[in-house]
Amino acid sequence: MRRFDTRVAIAIVLAVLAFVVAFGVDWRLPGLYMDAVNPEYLIPGILDPSAPGNRPWILPGNMVADRYPIFTGSIYHGSAQLYFALPWMMLFDAGVGSLRLVQGLVGVGILALLALFVARSTLGYTRWVAASAALLLALDPSFVMSLRTQAYSCLFPLPLLLGSLLLTDGRESRPSTWRLLAGGTLYGLSVFSYFIYAFFAPVVLWWIFRGTSRGEPWLRRAIVWLVGAAIGYAPFFAGLLLLRDNLGSWDALVGWLLNHGERMKVMGESSGAIEHLRAVLTDFGSVITGDWPHRMILQFHDGRAVGVIKAVTLAGVPILALALALRRTADARRSIGPPLLLTIVFLAVASLFGERLDGHHYTALQPLLYAAFGIAVATLIGSASGTPASAPKAGRWSLRAAIAFASVSIVACANAFDLTRFHVDLRASGGAQLYSDAIDRFAADMQQNDPDATVYLPDWGFVMPIMFMTRARLAQFEWVDPMRMRRELCEGKPQVVVFSRTGNGEKFHFIADLAGREPGPITTWTQRDGTPVFESMRLSPRECSTLHEDEQFGTAAAEASSASIEVSPSSVYTCSFLSPSIATVRWDAGGESGEEFDVWIGVESRPLKPWTQGAAHDERTTGQWAQAGMRFVLVDPRTKKEIVGARIQSLGCPVPESNTPS
Repeated sequence: MRRFDTRVAIAIVLAVLAFVVAFGVDWRLPGLYMDAVNPEYLIPGILDPSAPGNRPWILPGNMVADRYPIFTGSIYHGSAQLYFALPWMMLFDAGVGSLRLVQGLVGVGILALLALFVARSTLGYTRWVAASAALLLALDPSFVMSLRTQAYSCLFPLPLLLGSLLLTDGRESRPSTWRLLAGGTLYGLSVFSYFIYAFFAPVVLWWIFRGTSRGEPWLRRAIVWLVGAAIGYAPFFAGLLLLRDNLGSWDALVGWLLNHGERMKVMGESSGAIEHLRAVLTDFGSVITGDWPHRMILQFHDGRAVGVIKAVTLAGVPILALALALRRTADARRSIGPPLLLTIVFLAVASLFGERLDGHHYTALQPLLYAAFGIAVATLIGSASGTPASAPKAGRWSLRAAIAFASVSIVACANAFDLTRFHVDLRASGGAQLYSDAIDRFAADMQQNDPDATVYLPDWGFVMPIMFMTRARLAQFEWVDPMRMRRELCEGKPQVVVFSRTGNGEKFHFIADLAGREPGPITTWTQRDGTPVFESMRLSPRECSTLHEDEQFGTAAAEASSASIEVSPSSVYTCSFLSPSIATVRWDAGGESGEEFDVWIGVESRPLKPWTQGAAHDERTTGQWAQAGMRFVLVDPRTKKEIVGARIQSLGCPVPESNTPS
């Protein structure tokens, strides 16, 4: 262990202070984007499981005690991030302020651990220079603002990775068992938090074993570290066991995993390695130039040229320093190599996934690039004293110092320009489209002025932020359910429907007609600069007599000899924004012998499967899953003879459906 370095500590403090200022400016902006509040949107439901708006998107069976999830919406994203935020939101309540607090704490952790990592990787008196790279990162809007986007999920595990590396440096003679165990646990937890951290595994293993002498028991290192990694990754296996219990068998679990992988299109859609590599380099470039976070939040980036210059400097200086180090000492190469190697190996593994990964998956590489840059600048300055005797020492020092000073100046000025310009644009719009604070304003308005309403949010991008902002106290559904609307309007509950963008009049009129009401007032919610983001329609309650579903949609009936089966509704609209239906099935076996009969169901050409059983003359009600094309067939349970069947007919959607912003 190296002794405490006051200058490194000062560099860390300055970086943290700069970050607190940069991150704290306009802290309420942008608005809460769907994935930017995932999985924290689950916290209100954890704190109050009975809340009317608690509708979590969780993998089957993945709730411990019907309250605490292990996986969230997929197996590649664990819940460590959720449980990091939970105590803070229990203390300060769920909201934008507490969310920014936990995001800011992760940013502080990244900066502090990154500074320690580069300082320990650098030899000599220039360690504080290397650690100052954290100060530059703290002022980079790409890093600062990425923490307020869905990239936060990809940055959250980075302190775990950096902590693991600090604990398990293979150059240290015989690291203690607890350090190896803790380092492995942190790395396993980082991979559970987000699967992309598995991409770093080859470099992490090299890091542990580098410098191991022949006589040292390397197998002990491996076993202890792997045990730790298994402990950190244990929640993943616990989640799989819960899935297996829910599905009923190991075969069903394997089938589910295969189907899940196909739906996620894990390896992307392009067929060639060149296309994959091009997608990786494009997305990585968009992150380090600042293009990705600007376009996500603002949908434009005026400072792209400045971002390109900064990106070239950040990547070019470490390569230059590494080239010079090849002619000099092995220590210099070992210092610059690890952060560059982490970046290169990550990109190589990411190329297997191609366009299936997006810009936010590469944001974890930006701090590593700053680490390489800081070490490179420190190496350029520190190596001046070792120049050949044939070259004037002062001249060589001046050249290297000039390169270091110029590169730092370029990055610092680019960050200052970009950060200032970003905030000017952010204040003007409040965020663009689904990053607009219009969503936050809508949630606040509903919570204050219409807390008893039911809200329908069929378009992508609204469910999670509104559930989070209203603390799940506002009843909400991701489909429009006309029969629920009719029932609740008669019970005195207002109904509100939201669609993206503008021009939704036809859909609103159609829904009002299905609900048996005249269209209500339509409100257009805009960005701060007046650009429309979405529209909402409110239907006011009034006393009425309940209208049964079959009065509007009819009853499908079929007869075979004296046997008959009826399904109500007989037909449903196929609009994607409408919920599946609840159907009532009535049957009469007529002259068929037997006391009990089965009803089997199937969709389109899929095989029939058993659904329910009843008497010769009986009826049953489905859950909210009946859909167009679904068949209901009365079956003799002894002979499996199909006696009579009826089908729910399809009614095409009479209004335009697609209006969702990209």
